[in-house]
Amino acid sequence: MSEEILKALIRLFALIAKQDRGLGDTERAYVERFLLQQIGLDSAGEYLELLQETAQKQEEEGALTSVLDSVRVLKVCKQIAQTINQRQKAVVLVRILEFVHSTGPLSDQRMSIVKTVSDIFRVPDSEYRAILTLVASDDPKDYSAEEHLVVFDTDLLPRDIRSYHLYGSDKPLFFLRLPSVELYFVRYPGHLEAQLNGLALDPGRIYLFASGSALRLPTGKPLYYSDIVSRFQRGEQGTELVLEARDLGFDFPGGVEGLSGVGFTARKGNLVGILGSSGAGKTTLLNVLSGQSAPTRERSGSTALPSRQRRMSSKASRGSFPRTTCSWRTSRCSRTCTSMPACVFAISPMRKSGNRLKMSFPAWA
Repeated sequence: MSEEILKALIRLFALIAKQDRGLGDTERAYVERFLLQQIGLDSAGEYLELLQETAQKQEEEGALTSVLDSVRVLKVCKQIAQTINQRQKAVVLVRILEFVHSTGPLSDQRMSIVKTVSDIFRVPDSEYRAILTLVASDDPKDYSAEEHLVVFDTDLLPRDIRSYHLYGSDKPLFFLRLPSVELYFVRYPGHLEAQLNGLALDPGRIYLFASGSALRLPTGKPLYYSDIVSRFQRGEQGTELVLEARDLGFDFPGGVEGLSGVGFTARKGNLVGILGSSGAGKTTLLNVLSGQSAPTRERSGSTALPSRQRRMSSKASRGSFPRTTCSWRTSRCSRTCTSMPACVFAISPMRKSGNRLKMSFPAWA
C-alpha cells in the first residue's frame, strides 16, 4: 500500500475506535500487527505515532456528533477509493471488519461506519455479509453461503455447507471467496502450527490466500490454492471439466522428433506445471495442446504407427487419401487428399465428450 493509503487507513482506524471506548491497548496492538505485516518494523513507528496523535486530537475535541464523524468517514473513504482498485478495496474492507471485531464489540456505531465503507467501495451486499461471517463466526453451520468453504477433518457437516475433507485439522479452516474480484481469504482458529507459504499463521487472523499459495498443517497433505479454487468451481458447475490428451507426438520439419507418446490431463481450477530442461519440448507441447501446431506420429526412418494410420499412410503414398477412412469427414467435404488432411486440424483439436474435453486426433483416435 502507498503512504497515502496507509495514513488514510490509520485515520479510519482511529475514527472507528473512538465510537465506543476510544483507542486502547487492543486497538494499538492490532494496528501494530497490521503495519508490521504491510511495511515492516522499521517504518511502522511513524504510523503508530499518527494513530496516537489522531486519537488524542479526537479526545481533546470532546464528544463529537455522529454527523461530523460520518462526514470524516466519507472523506477518508473517498480518498482511499480514488487511489486503489476494486481488489484492494475488498482487502481494505476485510481489514477494517477484522479490526472492528478484534478490538471490541460489533456495536451499532462501529458497524454503521463499516457499512458506509462497504457502500462507498461498492462491495456487493452478499459479499459484505460473507466477510462479516468469516470475521465473527467459528461455527461451521454459519458458513452456508456460496462464498464460503469449510475445510475440516470430518464428513459430518450439513449437506448445505460446501466442505472439503482434510486429514489432521483440529479446527475447521474457513475459506472465503469474493466472486466480484476473484479473491480468496482463509482464517484458521485452531492451535496447531499451521503455515501459509512457509510463514506461521496467527490463530483467528484472516489471511489473503493468493494464487500459488500452500497451507500446511503438522499432519496431512498440504492444501493448495488450486484445491480451493477447483472446489468452489465444482460447486458452481456440479460437474468437473477435464482437458485430456493421449499419446501425443510431433515431428519438426526434417524429421526431428519433438514429442513422443506424451500424455496430458488438466482439470479446471488446477495449476499445472510443465517442467523440463531447455529443448525438452515444453513450448512444443503447449503449441500442440493449443492447436497452433498439428501433432503427428510419423517419424523419420520409422513406421511406428497404429495399424489404421499405417493403412492410411500407405494409400496416401500412392497418390490418394480415401475418404472412406477419414473419420473427420463431413457431408460438405468433397476433397481428395494426397496426405493427412489439413482440415483435421483446421476444425478444432478439442471436442467435448460429456463433461470431458478430449484432445482426440484422427491419427490415433
